[in-house]
Amino acid sequence: MEDMEIQAELDKCHEAAEQLSDCASAEEQIKTAVSEQHDDQEKNKSDGSFESLLNAYKAATLEAQNANAQIEKIKREYSPDSMLSKPEFMEKVLSDPTVQARVIEKYLKGINSSGAVQLMSGGQTACSPALKPTTLKEAKVLADMLLGQ
Repeated sequence: MEDMEIQAELDKCHEAAEQLSDCASAEEQIKTAVSEQHDDQEKNKSDGSFESLLNAYKAATLEAQNANAQIEKIKREYSPDSMLSKPEFMEKVLSDPTVQARVIEKYLKGINSSGAVQLMSGGQTACSPALKPTTLKEAKVLADMLLGQ
């Protein structure tokens, strides 16, 4: 069930990206149309089409503002902070082996750079011989050492 929800969120992201691309394309078309209208305005100043061009310019400006508002909304909705607040997305990200490896790597680097003393290396522990007396004389020496005499 969670995979379906995550896939739905990813589909929304893809759809938002397409909308963002469409908005950018529409904005470019508007800029081109405004530029063409401006050129036409310069050519037709004397025939009274200034009003129609002004109205077209206003309409194009309003359309560009709406497109920019949509772009900003999509950017806010799919910003990294916004996506991290979605539990399904976080679960999907945290279950990714690449992300897990990066998190562990960063954690280990943080531990190593903290100035902690490394106690083991090479995966083996350092062993020392057991202090077991085998004769009465060794037992007396060990007892003296323990009792501080």
